[in-house]
Amino acid sequence: MKLSPIKKSLILLIITIILSSCEKDNKGPVDYLTAGNWRITGLELSPGIDFNGINITNVYDFIFQECSRDDLIRFNADGTITEDEGPTKCNPSDPQTITDNTWVLSEDGSSISATFFGIETGSADILVLNETTFKISATALPDFVEGFGLENQLIIVTMTLE
Repeated sequence: MKLSPIKKSLILLIITIILSSCEKDNKGPVDYLTAGNWRITGLELSPGIDFNGINITNVYDFIFQECSRDDLIRFNADGTITEDEGPTKCNPSDPQTITDNTWVLSEDGSSISATFFGIETGSADILVLNETTFKISATALPDFVEGFGLENQLIIVTMTLE
């Protein structure tokens, strides 16, 4: 069976399209992290908090006021963090943006360390980092633990790319 030149060209074009659409995504952790603005959309504790006999693990609704839920975090390629208050502010006199925080990704891309308000927050394990979700976990800092009467709590923070 002999193919016409048009059919040969069409088959070659289809094969080229298929092969080019199968290219692997060569993005790394830094590419995903610096892709845009992240918004915190979840905060969990493990083990949970006992509240009147009910074990509460999802504490996002308890900790984040409505005015904080539109705040954005941008991990800049130069290792700085830009925090933006978003359209609604809890305190109108707060600055719209803060840019004096920093971040460092581990060499293997499995953890991140950050400094907020001049305080080293320690290291957090990266559970998920892709084009839509950034999820980390870390042991609660002593100030957080003491303030809520907790011990050895694992905090899991979920962020969504805006």
